[in-house]
Amino acid sequence: MKYYLALEDELKAQSGFSWLQAEAWTLGVPGDLIAENLSDEDFDRVSVAYGLSRLEVGKVIKAVPMPKVVIDPVDTWRDNYVDKDQC
Repeated sequence: MKYYLALEDELKAQSGFSWLQAEAWTLGVPGDLIAENLSDEDFDRVSVAYGLSRLEVGKVIKAVPMPKVVIDPVDTWRDNYVDKDQC
């Protein structure tokens, strides 16, 4: 897609931002995938479907629920307010 090709140039190292850069990778077509006329450049479009087709559903285990995060109550501005009657 034109959008992603243009993005590839934008993600290269920028002057003044030596720590900010990205390198584009091309996924290779797996040897066991039978897809006529599918080039390496186009495999990224079907890579998720390919990966899901390799999944053995019987081995999928349900994830353990994440523990609930307890959030402490937030102090309001009234907790630090000094009324004129308190002076």
